[in-house]
Amino acid sequence: MTSKSNDNSSTSSIIAFDTTAYSHLVRGNSALSALLVASDLVVMPQPTVAELKSGFVFGSRQEENEANLTRFLSSHKVVLAYPDEVTAENYVALYSHVRRQGRQLSHNDLWIAALSAQYSAELETFDHDFDALLDYKGLRVKVFDIKL
Repeated sequence: MTSKSNDNSSTSSIIAFDTTAYSHLVRGNSALSALLVASDLVVMPQPTVAELKSGFVFGSRQEENEANLTRFLSSHKVVLAYPDEVTAENYVALYSHVRRQGRQLSHNDLWIAALSAQYSAELETFDHDFDALLDYKGLRVKVFDIKL
């Protein structure tokens, strides 16, 4: 597995998960497990949780997935992050940044990135749409790539 990052430090004490990263974590991804253990704080943006719960509804293990997410969110090092006015300002800046590149991110991806920036968290993801933010100065992003 490889990754692209715009952060020069080897570890981050504050990390944030998007939907893809959380999904890989619960499937036993060792790199994400190591980041989780090493982190001081894990930010779970509310749009990440909404996307996960939406996916659970149509899955065959809804109750199990809900229970695992609830257990994860109740950890002493996990904070559920909700958008506010600061987040909205971050959203506008991120939206402008990607539009100037001629690219687009989904609204949820922009909210997830905006909340990660607000908490100074390194955003962990497997979603290469976030490549558009690797050169954004106000956000640390690590985009993992799984080689098959």
